[in-house]
Amino acid sequence: MVAKKKPLSDFAVCVPLIPQELPEALLSHEWWDREALPSRIEDESRFDLVYVLPEGKCEDFEEAVKNSFQEHRLGRFFAQVRFAYAELEPEKNFYIRESDARPVNEFGLRAGPNHQFFFMFEEVGFNYTGILQMEVDCIAIRSGWLDRLVGELEAHPDAWVVGSQYHGPSLPFPLTDHLNGNAIYRSGSKNLQDFYFEIWKRRTIEIVKYQRPEMAFDCAVFEYFESDQSEEDYENRFVVSDYIANMAPTLSYPRWKHSIRELSEDMPDTCIVHASWLLEEVKDKLGFNEADWERVFPSREVDWSKVRWIWIKGFRKSKDARFDGGSFSIESNRNKISWRLGSEVLPQIEIEIDEGELTVEVHRIKRSRLAWLKEWLRALEMSGVVGKNLILDFAMMARSLNLEADFERFLISVTRLQFPGKKILALLVKIPASLMIKPLFQLTLKGVIKSFLNRNRLCQHNLEEGQHVVDLSVFQDGLDTEKHDLRLLFKNRSSRAVGGRMDFQVE
Repeated sequence: MVAKKKPLSDFAVCVPLIPQELPEALLSHEWWDREALPSRIEDESRFDLVYVLPEGKCEDFEEAVKNSFQEHRLGRFFAQVRFAYAELEPEKNFYIRESDARPVNEFGLRAGPNHQFFFMFEEVGFNYTGILQMEVDCIAIRSGWLDRLVGELEAHPDAWVVGSQYHGPSLPFPLTDHLNGNAIYRSGSKNLQDFYFEIWKRRTIEIVKYQRPEMAFDCAVFEYFESDQSEEDYENRFVVSDYIANMAPTLSYPRWKHSIRELSEDMPDTCIVHASWLLEEVKDKLGFNEADWERVFPSREVDWSKVRWIWIKGFRKSKDARFDGGSFSIESNRNKISWRLGSEVLPQIEIEIDEGELTVEVHRIKRSRLAWLKEWLRALEMSGVVGKNLILDFAMMARSLNLEADFERFLISVTRLQFPGKKILALLVKIPASLMIKPLFQLTLKGVIKSFLNRNRLCQHNLEEGQHVVDLSVFQDGLDTEKHDLRLLFKNRSSRAVGGRMDFQVE
């Protein structure tokens, strides 16, 4: 539900937040009034200020924001303040920050922020020529930041989104390579609206459901660009700009401890910095006392007793295999698609084969050492062990080295390189590798070295055209959930392509 007030401007600053973040919203009003004036042209209000909330109408929130808006005379810069309420269903209105946590349902770990963005873009953004998404942890570091906003769109006439990649210490890929959601959107563009409905929103929902429950909307679109399903070049549509700098978003990551003054001097073309740790400096400068603000709105808790969705912990596919929104195709018997599933909740797999023959295998595999280490660190953080902070700091430092992400980026850059003899070089690598790997593969099929592997095949189904059901719940009693996960594997077992649809069903 959008407030009845109609847009008075061509552009809007949209602030997605939850009611518990009211103190930060009011803090920004005072900051804009005293330290970082939105505009130097006070007689031309070209912008609306829109607060987007995930639940229903909240009169106490509106009253507090309106009073603060008037107190700090923000009408000098904004034509009006509006409120938009997404009224999300409970199953979509939550946010689980741990990226390796168990998903509650098919909407993933970041269901609230994702669906709040969908609502904001469709119900608010489509009414404006352009919008700036600016969460409460986005800090303006200089005055005149609204004046620059329209100029950014004019400087990039073909751009749909103008934003920032990551500027802080190393983080896992793709967190560093996408445009952060706090960005400028040419939301009135019919071309962007078509792209949003046909690809962006659809792909986000599908990736979250079938592949990566932790995926956020801003990462999902760049995951699509990196995939072989992206046949167009969107480089001039999603543009990196110095207008916004996306830095470490939370206190749990290693971060640069620059002051706002240092940032403004080091980044002269940057107006807004996305970094929650800067809020502490803003509070200190304004004399903001956290104790004076009672967060009167109750926080949302996830009812873990009702968790009945699949724990998708990993997704893989070969080059000539495709998986898109439940539809799959595997071109030859050398290709495959696989999922790593947590064994606490095991689904039925509904498979409809349109053509070809499919082999479905289920393996029991040992839980990765990385998963065990993450759980151990989480338990350590909650404990009262002496010296735990030193251990946790060392673990965060090791994470910041991020060797895995560096290697992944290196592989991507190599595949994109164009140079004479690239195919010949690839063959020189593949041929000796095949001579070594193929005999081992044959021995594996015959079970000769099966005892040396960390997996055990529980079942194999050879399926032909038609509808089929593979029930994984029958393996529930024989699994030690502390030690094992399941691996679901789709293989082409014929000389021609196999294709169809699949879906997870949990009772």
